[in-house]
Amino acid sequence: MQGPSKDRIAKDTAFLQKRVFYGLPNLNIGYDSSLISHFDANSFSHVIDRCELLGIRIIGVEVFSNRIELLNVEISPEDGYEWVRRLVQRYKGQQNVSFSATYGVPKDVLESSATRS
Repeated sequence: MQGPSKDRIAKDTAFLQKRVFYGLPNLNIGYDSSLISHFDANSFSHVIDRCELLGIRIIGVEVFSNRIELLNVEISPEDGYEWVRRLVQRYKGQQNVSFSATYGVPKDVLESSATRS
């Protein structure tokens, strides 16, 4: 099975930046690909809410320490967003933790966004 094309990845990334990540500080200071945004627990909670509103699937989440140590990886064990909210809750009180994720942006969401831009 072939993965998404470079064009699709670019479209998904631009959509996420414009419609999901806007106004939230990106904690990725160069230790990860520039295409991957990292957020603190509070900001990532907003990302989850926006994804739910727009129908964007959160496929998996990586949790990092400020020393760029990978603390946890979770792949969506269920439909919906409660699993990722529980994950954020586990780390919410900890300082210097960031979250990044892999997202599934439905084609129809991308297309409807392109007509509104």
